Amino acid sequence: MVGRNLGNYYVREHSHVSDDVVLHVEGLSSRKVHGVSFDLHRGEILGLGGLVGCGRTETMLALFGIDRRTEGTIVLNGKQLPGDYTPADLIAEGVALVPEDRRGEGLFPVMSVEYNLTLKVLKQFMSGLSYRKDREDAVYDKFVQELSIKVPTRGMAISSLSGGNQQKVIIASWLASSPSVLILDEPTRGIDVGAKSEIYLMMNALTAQGVSIIMISSELPELIHMSDRVAVMCDGRITAILEQNEASQETIMQHAVRY
Repeated sequence: MVGRNLGNYYVREHSHVSDDVVLHVEGLSSRKVHGVSFDLHRGEILGLGGLVGCGRTETMLALFGIDRRTEGTIVLNGKQLPGDYTPADLIAEGVALVPEDRRGEGLFPVMSVEYNLTLKVLKQFMSGLSYRKDREDAVYDKFVQELSIKVPTRGMAISSLSGGNQQKVIIASWLASSPSVLILDEPTRGIDVGAKSEIYLMMNALTAQGVSIIMISSELPELIHMSDRVAVMCDGRITAILEQNEASQETIMQHAVRY
């Protein structure tokens, strides 16, 4: 289905990681998260693993400003964020979150593919009081081509697309805002092998451009092969941060259940 040997299925090139810290999180806490601390480097994919219910998604919701934080210091690109920042503030600073539930939280199912892809960057298409449809068309065409989104017509409802193509539209809608930090929550869940391979290629290309990625995944091979480091969680806490050469299914599971 991917058109090549599965030995080449994962395409991560670890040389993209720099020493620059773009996101520093210290002592992040919420109702379900307890004292989470980590750094994210430029061009890095930081995997976030653990058993279901360990607090991975809740950590990102607290970081993104969706869940209420009780403690924590967040430094983004050298700038400490105020304690009362909102998701809109974080988006304006170049952080994007692709949610786990793409149908319930990431899409407007009855609206068109074009609407879903360009909704987050509508301001780019305004020129005074005029709406520049040509600009919208250019953004749409760019990401449909770059992410190999298979869509017969731009006006069709996004619910008509396959799960993999829906996921690529959601990712494209955030990439259109040119984020420096991209949070992907279960980016390949429920999609076919070919679409997974294309998303891995896209992630590798983004890190080569200096984008930093936090990837939550329940798939251990995905965590191990696509991450530069893996942060393992248990009971709302990070129990280990493993370097790429330390991460194995056995090691991740040991830290996922031992706290």
